[in-house]
Amino acid sequence: EKDKKKADMEANIAQLELKTLQSQMNPIFLFNPFNSIHRQSILENAEKTSELIHSLTNLLRRGLNQSKPFTTIEDELNYIENYILLNNISTYRKTKLHLNVEPVCLDCFIPFFALQPLVENVFTHNAISPGSDYHLSIDISRKGAYVHVCISDQGLHFCDSELENLVD
Repeated sequence: EKDKKKADMEANIAQLELKTLQSQMNPIFLFNPFNSIHRQSILENAEKTSELIHSLTNLLRRGLNQSKPFTTIEDELNYIENYILLNNISTYRKTKLHLNVEPVCLDCFIPFFALQPLVENVFTHNAISPGSDYHLSIDISRKGAYVHVCISDQGLHFCDSELENLVD
């Protein structure tokens, strides 16, 4: 009975070690082909393709390597820039990102993926025609002990009376 329990425990440990190894190999399997495509696009002078692959790998790498609940504002903004670049391709928009960030704020910590859902919400809930220019502004400043973040756009918005009609 003791030997059977020991053998079961060793089998479980071996299974966990295999799963751990597989989880480490999967990102490598993804990034090696992306890096090869990126290098090939550079050799072929396909600058836009190179930029897109680079942005995609940055997004994936950040998502796969994130193990902490917080990140710097600078890192979050880099993610947003990559996200917008890829979103422009998939939605045929021409989103222009305007950043106005006090340098003192770049090293401040915020929850991981704190800004991305807000930016995504702007894209999801605005009626901007495909192919038209779209301006998104992110202003970040220090207000005493707090960091103030303002995300704004020029999208179509409802006035109070229109909102009341929707609620009714």
